[in-house]
Amino acid sequence: MEENKETKKEISKENETENEANETKKDKKINFLKKIYYSVCKPSEYSNLAKEGVKAALIYFIIMLLIIAIVPAIFLTYSQNKIATEFASYLQENLPELTFSDNKLEISDGEVYILNDQKVIDLFGGIVVLNTNLENDEEIKEEYSEMVTDDIACIIFESDKMQVLYNDLSENDENQNEKENIEFEKNIQVDNYKYEDYASNFVQDTSKKYSKEDVINYFGNISVLDSFVQYYIMYFITIVVMMAINLIVIFVLAVIISKILVIPLEIKELFAFSIYSTTLGNILYLLYLIISYITSLNLGDVNIVYLLIAYAYILIILIKKKRLCN
Repeated sequence: MEENKETKKEISKENETENEANETKKDKKINFLKKIYYSVCKPSEYSNLAKEGVKAALIYFIIMLLIIAIVPAIFLTYSQNKIATEFASYLQENLPELTFSDNKLEISDGEVYILNDQKVIDLFGGIVVLNTNLENDEEIKEEYSEMVTDDIACIIFESDKMQVLYNDLSENDENQNEKENIEFEKNIQVDNYKYEDYASNFVQDTSKKYSKEDVINYFGNISVLDSFVQYYIMYFITIVVMMAINLIVIFVLAVIISKILVIPLEIKELFAFSIYSTTLGNILYLLYLIISYITSLNLGDVNIVYLLIAYAYILIILIKKKRLCN
């Protein structure tokens, strides 16, 4: 009888061990959507989430940022390709017959053309001038400096180079604090870009003769996929840097609060808490991006709200931890 009792005890212990192991495995299999739900709606689950480790938390964080970066990439790709397509139609009607070969631009009738439509300004950031008759930089300044404003440059395509006229605001900015409400004179600068130095970035064979139709096709056939990948990489890097800085600030606050409340938590657990506390802020930031691109709404610095939301979650979980300790 005693042997049977001991056997039963051993079996029950083994069952308990197996159950604990199974529960641990289940805890480790919290999927991405459940993590979002727990992070937003059940801060009490942060401890279970943290048990998965820092690596799992970082993967979760990166996936969130990968999703966020999709939004600006999609909207900017759509916007730029729409502008490029409209610009191609505009060129069809307004661009003169021209040829480009051996790094030389020639306009068939030798006339001067000024393209100042809003489509041109949106795409190039300034007014475009086609003038292959200019001889020196001073002539350019005298003739086209009036077109330049603080926001709009003047881009001049000559026979052998492109020149960009712009208003250099750096000197004005330095004196702005000392001289408020004073209109500063234009400080026109000229940047030169020789075709022989840059043409190979846009055409495969610079010796080949290119025509007006080739220029139109260049803008009309921009790859949507290439544009999306370019914008996606750019914004993902930007968002990673911005959110990483936020995460560090949140983590530092979590460490400080845990020390003040005298809560015995490991650094890696606090770091995991910090990551999951950003979830609601990330979701709201994603929604803000969507709304702002659709409606052009600008709410200013939303980063403060992002941090405050994370701080609130950190306080909630640490206060609960403090009560459990007591």
